[in-house]
Amino acid sequence: MRKGYRYFVAGSKLTNEKRLFLGLAPEYESIGEVIVLFENDEHFEKKKIILSRYNDSPIRIVEYSNAEMNKADFFYLELSNQKGYPSPEKSYLRDIFGNSFINENIQIFNQVNDVAATDIPKQITGLFGMAWLPSLIFCDILTYEKYIKPLDIQCRRVMDGNRKKVRDNIVQLLPEGVANDELKTDHERIKLGSQYFCKFDYHIHFSGYAPVRNRLNFFLTKELFLSIKTTYRMPIISKSFYEVLQKNKIKGARFYPFIN
Repeated sequence: MRKGYRYFVAGSKLTNEKRLFLGLAPEYESIGEVIVLFENDEHFEKKKIILSRYNDSPIRIVEYSNAEMNKADFFYLELSNQKGYPSPEKSYLRDIFGNSFINENIQIFNQVNDVAATDIPKQITGLFGMAWLPSLIFCDILTYEKYIKPLDIQCRRVMDGNRKKVRDNIVQLLPEGVANDELKTDHERIKLGSQYFCKFDYHIHFSGYAPVRNRLNFFLTKELFLSIKTTYRMPIISKSFYEVLQKNKIKGARFYPFIN
């Protein structure tokens, strides 16, 4: 597991000397550059000081080795392909998730209705997510029928933006349940009212779950994770599901292995 940071820096702000030290070409992009720095870099601390002058809030990233990926029995699935928007924009939370709120500002993702969506490409393929719906996984109907349905994973229809017609080219994948066990991680826990919620951090790896107790191919964490205005359970997939996606080159997601 390799921890790192992604910085966005205006290229014109870096002198040629600093660019050389950071391993960048002399030429720079006028609109800015993305610079990735890993903690195992020989000059990590010095480079971090330089980059922090221009961006003090880098995005945390992580890389896993092939050995770690091959050894894992479960994976956290994060959708890298984002398409479309739930509709209508002003009421989609209540339309899809009902009136399940922790307080007046934070919604609980407890789906009670089909998703209605706009701006979905007709020829979309593979897995994808939708804006503002962090825990819901969608895919095209052909991928579902051929590769995912044989794993006994059920699906739910997706409606058009007016909620009058069913979209015939995509479906929403339905989790088979919630994990039997709690995660064994050090994710920060935040208390709201009488409940505790986890705060996600890429630098904290997932661990826990014994295959003998968790036999599902697609399920959700027992813990609720806290986003800006919502809470949701993290989508977890089995090694079998992961191998199907890899073998058939189904795109649209990143995978983070459980390290036990």
